[in-house]
Formats: sequence, structure tokens, C-alpha cells
Amino acid sequence: MTQATATWARTGKGTFRFSWDLATNWSPAAVPNDTGATVYKALLTQGGSAYTVVASGAHEIGLLQMDANATLTINKTGDFTIDNALDNAGVINVAASPGGFSELNLGTASTPSFSYGNSGTINVNGGVNLAFLLFNATATTELVGGGVINLSGMAQHQ
Repeated sequence: MTQATATWARTGKGTFRFSWDLATNWSPAAVPNDTGATVYKALLTQGGSAYTVVASGAHEIGLLQMDANATLTINKTGDFTIDNALDNAGVINVAASPGGFSELNLGTASTPSFSYGNSGTINVNGGVNLAFLLFNATATTELVGGGVINLSGMAQHQ
């Protein structure tokens, strides 16, 4: 299995300039999404002013690291999975949209343990639509840090 690192570069233009799904927003220019042969470490660690990255659709990565100035919004019919570790100092919004659902999955059925570092905030905003935060590690889920999880959706440990 190959390990790859993708760093947010914010070079996109127009409507898609903050899209997770646009390869030119990343360095190197490839959307971080695990395949059978590659596991991605995604870094939202670009200093400077605050910025938001929007992920729509299904994504799976090995590790996500976020600085305090980064916001990740998971919306539409999104299923965003982080297999092994999260180091969050920013804000993660799991935001359901009309007619859809959004999920943030921490770990997978084959993940023996998951390291969750949160000095930032995770907001799960379901309202009348569905938004989920799922803890899926089979053995242990380690939660560390003084961050906040706000739920108006659903959290579940599987």
C-alpha cells in the first residue's frame, strides 16, 4: 500500500475554488481519495486567513490534519470517511441538505483503533434532514484534546 500526502493549495478559481473535489486545489494536483493502492494523508494546514473547504460526495482518506484557520464542510449526499486518525484544530461541519444526508465516519469496520485529536469543533447539523457522526473502530476509539462536538444530528459508535 502506498502512502501519499495532499496539501491544500487554494489555487482554484470561480465557483469551485473551495471544492475538495478540484485537483488544482491540492499539491500535488490530485484529489485525496483512497484507492486500493493509495492511502492519503490530507493536510488543511495552509496558514494565513480563515478558509472553508467544501466536500460533496463520497470520500475516504487515511488521515486528516487541520489547522485552526481551516473549516471543512461535508454536505449534500456526502459520506466522508477518515480511516486512521484525525488531528483537528479547526472546524468540521457535517451539514445535511434537503433530500440528502451527510456522514463523518471516524474509522472503518477494519480499523482496529482510531486516534481522534480535537482541539477544534465538530458540528453535526441535521435538523429535519440527516447528519451523522459515526465512530467505527473495532477495538478502541481514543478521544484526546479539549475540543467540542455539537450535535443536532446523530452520533453512533458501531
